[in-house]
Amino acid sequence: MLINNRFSKTSFQSTIQIVNPEEFAVAVQRISNNEVKFPWTINGSRLSKDVYTRGVYDCGVVGITNGKEAFLMHICPTEVANSNFTKIRDFILEKIRYMRNEYVQGFVLGGKADISCQSSPKSMEYADNYCEIFKHEGIPFTKLLGGKDWNDVAYFTEKDMWLIGNIQSAQLRNAYRDNPAAAAKSIFDKVDLCEFDEFSW
Repeated sequence: MLINNRFSKTSFQSTIQIVNPEEFAVAVQRISNNEVKFPWTINGSRLSKDVYTRGVYDCGVVGITNGKEAFLMHICPTEVANSNFTKIRDFILEKIRYMRNEYVQGFVLGGKADISCQSSPKSMEYADNYCEIFKHEGIPFTKLLGGKDWNDVAYFTEKDMWLIGNIQSAQLRNAYRDNPAAAAKSIFDKVDLCEFDEFSW
């Protein structure tokens, strides 16, 4: 547990672990009822102790944790139901108000700007907007943006751990055995780690 100078209160140290898709599948077997599923709108978001989602490409994932439970949202930028970002922003703010305490932290993953990856024009715009919400609310957060791979994302409250399923995991684990942060930077285009989070194998 660390001292969060921003709030002058204690804060949990979250772990972010990158695993291969097979390891991810095993890890989430017992929480199958808490999956954020297609079509990936705000209506499919989950609030529970353990949550997860799959198939994040040019979509955006927003997570909020507070030491007691976790909120996870998976938004597809091409889905018609997600065309009004004001509605999405208000939904996130509602969850922040409900979950806010001295331990609250945020998490943003997704967003692709490379049109060669057939990403949505709104993909990076939405990802940047998620980050701005956390900044405006004064909530420390980690962001993992861009990259060319599909990702799966889960959070486990008791372990205070984010789990990311990525096909490059095994290869990168060998190449960056002592430096998981470098592995993350080789997967994502933009990595901004919250001071209360750390990468781990």
